[in-house]
Amino acid sequence: MKSSHAIALLGFTASLAVGAWVNAAFLASGAAPRPSSFTSTELLDGAATAAIDRAYDEALPFRDTGIELFGSLSWALFEEGRPGVVVGEYGWLFSREDYETDAGSPARTAAAIEAIEGVARLLSARGVALVVALVPPKALLGGEAVRFPLPDEPRDRTERARAALIAAGVAVPDLAAALAPSTSFLTNDTHWTSAGALRAAAAVAEAAAGLVDLPDTPFTAQSQPVTEHVGDLMRYVRAPFARPSSLPPPDTLAPILAVGDVDADVLFGGPTTAPVALVGTSYSADPRFSFEAALKIALQADVHNFAKEAGGPFQPMADYLATTAGEEPPKLVVWEIPVRYLDDYAGELAPALAGQ
Repeated sequence: MKSSHAIALLGFTASLAVGAWVNAAFLASGAAPRPSSFTSTELLDGAATAAIDRAYDEALPFRDTGIELFGSLSWALFEEGRPGVVVGEYGWLFSREDYETDAGSPARTAAAIEAIEGVARLLSARGVALVVALVPPKALLGGEAVRFPLPDEPRDRTERARAALIAAGVAVPDLAAALAPSTSFLTNDTHWTSAGALRAAAAVAEAAAGLVDLPDTPFTAQSQPVTEHVGDLMRYVRAPFARPSSLPPPDTLAPILAVGDVDADVLFGGPTTAPVALVGTSYSADPRFSFEAALKIALQADVHNFAKEAGGPFQPMADYLATTAGEEPPKLVVWEIPVRYLDDYAGELAPALAGQ
């Protein structure tokens, strides 16, 4: 038997032994709820599972340590993280969400595209231009750092969605081409670097140039302090007992600030005074990823940011449409949409689009 196979077998056997010991200790402690203590409804609706999980937490005070030990062992033997991450080469990590697909993915994506088209029509009726910034999967552009290629459906989703939206008259710049350099994304985070944000913003500005004339407000980039950054994908690599040199190195953030002469009415006049509205996810909402600043610089126009962290791109647009109805509209809306969320559309925009 090869030594690597022997080590893997030993690790797997140790994992089984630890798991068996933990479960035996849990049962022997008397803390495990008895099946007869649950009603049939609780057994079916998940309440029983939740109660057992709470009992595990209370009965096993070293549960977190056990998870970290198992994570460290899994990383040391197989270079594998917890569910949620796909490990690449050279310290790169990719989101498992980029890889996810099932039989219902094409239908959900089609529904999302239809909703985006509906928003474009609604904004057009208000006299507002729309540019959709479809952020492609990081794993689509990772090059040699991608250890496991994307399956066909999520791999082709970006271009299929872009082609469908363009056919419907929606402006969608080719961010897959704009973001192709490896420096566009952080290595162990889902988000782009400030360089990637500037490339994306330049592509958005080029698409917007043929749609709308914006008042010129000069903005220049001001570099902010460079900081070490533990990426959001590192939460799936809980391996504190592994050799530090074996773990992905921290990223560095080099955010930018857009500096310009903005009229006082814009600063204090509320959301309708800026000629550009930005709607989207944490790519846009978090200033560390610099997209708002990059747009101001690329468009040479002020931007009011309606993006929100967590929850995807559709609810922030639904909220934007609801809260700004009846107000003086901007000239341009930039809607940033990570492509993986097209497969998660759940009808958030249906109320806003009702009656079209």
